[in-house]
Amino acid sequence: MTKKHVRRLTYAGLLAALITMLTAVFRIVLPPLGYYHIGDGAVLLSGMLLGPYGAFPAAVGAALADLLSGFPNYVFYRAAIKGGMALISGKFLRVDEGLSRRNVLILALTGLWHILGHLVADALIYSSFTVALSLIGGNLVQAAIALVLGCALLTVTRIFPKGLR
Repeated sequence: MTKKHVRRLTYAGLLAALITMLTAVFRIVLPPLGYYHIGDGAVLLSGMLLGPYGAFPAAVGAALADLLSGFPNYVFYRAAIKGGMALISGKFLRVDEGLSRRNVLILALTGLWHILGHLVADALIYSSFTVALSLIGGNLVQAAIALVLGCALLTVTRIFPKGLR
């Protein structure tokens, strides 16, 4: 195992823990259906730091947060949704460009993935597309939170460690 692999694995573990903490601990609960959180910033950071490899810690961290927060029915869906967000950001963001128009559009694409993923998950969990549509407002807010956090992170990319992607 090379030094790069060890560093990548170390960052992956730290990011999974950070995502879990920022999602499960720092949140605004909306009973009985969910919560707003700042964990999506760490999900996007995972992709920015690790590239496509960031999907794994994002999926693990989000799944653990749902288990700890009392939403076990969302574990697999949320792992796919947050893993997808990190995969998109890790694969397509050009971190060295900072806050460019292209990067903002890619962050918006991760938000679209979030919204559509939750629409499908909610429709399957509640067995009703109508219920899923009624919950889309909260998902729009959460996607906007992720967009703002992602833009903030892109403004400080020069302090990111190099060579992990």
